[in-house]
Amino acid sequence: LAGCSEDEALKRRLIQVFRSSELDRWVGNLVSRGESWEKELHYAIPPKEDLKDTVTPRERFLQVHGSVFRAGMKDAAEEKSDGRVLLVLHDITELKRLEQIRKDFVANVSHELKTPITSLKGYVETLLDGALDDRPKAEEFLRIIASQTERINAIVTDLLSLSRLEQAGSTLEKEPLPGRSLLESALGVCRRKAEEKRITFDLVCPEELFVPANTLLIEQALVNLIDNAVKYSNAGSVVRLTAKNEGKTVTFQVEDSGCGIPEKDLPRLFERFFRVDRARSRELGGTGLGLAIVKHIALAHGGSVGVSSVEGKGAVFTLRIPSAGLSGSSPAGGSVPSEL
Repeated sequence: LAGCSEDEALKRRLIQVFRSSELDRWVGNLVSRGESWEKELHYAIPPKEDLKDTVTPRERFLQVHGSVFRAGMKDAAEEKSDGRVLLVLHDITELKRLEQIRKDFVANVSHELKTPITSLKGYVETLLDGALDDRPKAEEFLRIIASQTERINAIVTDLLSLSRLEQAGSTLEKEPLPGRSLLESALGVCRRKAEEKRITFDLVCPEELFVPANTLLIEQALVNLIDNAVKYSNAGSVVRLTAKNEGKTVTFQVEDSGCGIPEKDLPRLFERFFRVDRARSRELGGTGLGLAIVKHIALAHGGSVGVSSVEGKGAVFTLRIPSAGLSGSSPAGGSVPSEL
């Protein structure tokens, strides 16, 4: 908890071990007043030279309970402190992180839903105030209402998808699926949007490639990645799709040559409702949940998803699914699973 070993902590002052003046002051008051207390401490462990990260401190949240040792006397009323204290420390850093995620999630959901609901309310009130009599205006407002309703539906649908994925766990049903067919099926879903922007696809996947996965979920993950690439690619560009077997892992990659992602935003890209450009994402119809869904689908399969990008030069999303359990051979001579 203190960022040092037991041997390093022995015979050193408390403030030298924890580097917290607040904790040192609490203990000083404990010794002088003799009153037990329970407090929450937030402090940062300084980086160490033997660690890869020698710049960024590691934050810690501790729940600290302090009591004094008392010398036993025949008369309990005569008991007094012998100058020693007992500190019990619980590391609640992970609990704090999860609590913050929950707070951010509630705030983000409220914000995302409030915008279209406010819009709906405004247009409905305008229609009730007399705009219904102006047919062209009424039709325009109704189209906007339909669009905002669809946005709310998309957010709720994605939230339900995330909830189901989190509850799936080991009950996920998998079967051996041909990688090329999965990519072609996902392309079919995204082709209309791609044609509108004159975007073409370059697909590279061996016919004999199979992946043990849930059909609906893995296709949804690929659709989300391809749709994302189409949204942020420049008109007339190429989106490259590749799939290959890398030992015990089947790897899918979706590469675009769009605007790219700032390096500072890469670690948060798969968080719920996180957007690099909030205004542009909403304009393009994103809910802010697509990549979070991809992450949870990958985790449900025991895999992972990652991204690399150079701002202004596009991005490459990589979905990795374990291929353990695939064996045997296909009629065409390729690898095909006989059992999972």
